Amino acid sequence: MKPYPCALPPDSALQNGAVEVVQRLRNAGHMAYWAGGCVRDMLMARPPKDFDIATDALPDRVIELFPKSVAVGKSFGVIRAPAAGQYYEIATFRKDEGYVDGRHPVGVTFSDAETDAQRRDFTINALFCDPIARTVIDCVDGTADIERRVVRTVGNPSQRFGEDRLRMLRAVRFAGTLDFALDPATAAAIHEHATRVADVSAAGIVRQSPQLRQASGALLAEPGQDFGLVEVRVHPKFRASLPRRKAPGLLETVRGRARRCRGCRQWSGRNW
Repeated sequence: MKPYPCALPPDSALQNGAVEVVQRLRNAGHMAYWAGGCVRDMLMARPPKDFDIATDALPDRVIELFPKSVAVGKSFGVIRAPAAGQYYEIATFRKDEGYVDGRHPVGVTFSDAETDAQRRDFTINALFCDPIARTVIDCVDGTADIERRVVRTVGNPSQRFGEDRLRMLRAVRFAGTLDFALDPATAAAIHEHATRVADVSAAGIVRQSPQLRQASGALLAEPGQDFGLVEVRVHPKFRASLPRRKAPGLLETVRGRARRCRGCRQWSGRNW
């Protein structure tokens, strides 16, 4: 693991609560870090929308330390705990076991921080931050990918997309919303497996839809190269150089699944 010094975002009630969670776990003798998207956003000087915490404390221990917590996914090591008037997701370091439905692991084994980083989807989301020591812990070269503005899977992209098909949509979403490029191997694997996103439930796809609309112009890893991922807006002078492909792409598959939700009433009372 590579620790790097880092500056924390400006103080906020949300951030102060996240520091309190880490400090309480540390005071009880446990390792605890901020994890995932909040660390990525912090390194990009974007205000984190939420803070997730990863720890070596087992779920029952987290519940003991945070008596008003909610076991939202205890079998997977996930607890929502209150601090400073907010709720924070606390997850025990884990390794995912085999995937059988193209979306969820059949079980988990609790582990350590480095193993936990290896199970995450993209390197930019697999970083940890120690807010007490003010360091970033990087096991997957995610900080370098943030500097290069690249979305890259942790490990073999075909394997990672085979485990969880929704990761293909997330890759395109992050590329578009963060204005990053897709790593060439990651992009090629998405093109190869695009139609398998049909295995994801329509509801799962719809949850990604608002961000995917923002990502409709996602940058490709190589200018002028068509991976069949999304409908990419391309300058007219480059259009002639793009090969025509008959294989259905990711966006076409997503549209087919999302159409099945039309007319379905959502929890908000709105219809699609």
